[in-house]
Amino acid sequence: MKLRILAKNYNVVFKDSIDLSSEHDENAIIYGRCNVLINEISINNELDVQELRITLMHEVLHAIYDQFDDALFYDEEHISKLSVALTQILIDNNQFRSLYIESKHTHSLKD
Repeated sequence: MKLRILAKNYNVVFKDSIDLSSEHDENAIIYGRCNVLINEISINNELDVQELRITLMHEVLHAIYDQFDDALFYDEEHISKLSVALTQILIDNNQFRSLYIESKHTHSLKD
């Protein structure tokens, strides 16, 4: 899968957990990784759908903060909280999501 994240194109690849943990503690479970040097987001292919959604959002946020040259790129706690919140907002609110997807929309958000 390819994602356009601000000014950069990222490849999203799904890897086994053993491949993701090779550069880290072998016993650590790595959900995902954002490599800004090669514009690649790696996601653990053993995650359930909710973990996958949150992890992808988490890594996208890393890519965004990198392009802003923002120190929050390194703040795992901040990125983790924000990724959960944004993912849940997208899942829970069809009208909100449709504003970004549909080419035509009505201003019926007053409901």
